[in-house]
Amino acid sequence: MDGYISGINQLQADTYDASPVVSSNAMASMVRNLCSTKPDMKFETSLAQLLNALKPYRVQKNSRLVEVSVDNNFAAVRQETLVWM
Repeated sequence: MDGYISGINQLQADTYDASPVVSSNAMASMVRNLCSTKPDMKFETSLAQLLNALKPYRVQKNSRLVEVSVDNNFAAVRQETLVWM
């Protein structure tokens, strides 16, 4: 999955990271949820559809990671994504 996303990062114009989601585990959970709703769909097709849905929110330039927290939950988010949110 990470290699596929890296390939998209290299090939897609104006893209530093095809996904605003930094955590590989969080991305995997999103793909798993999509796969569970469409069990006949290939994993790579599910990932491609998810990345296509996230395309408007992609990170367009290198942006530092910022740690955010809510209660006792912590996550790394790119500053560009945080500003957008």
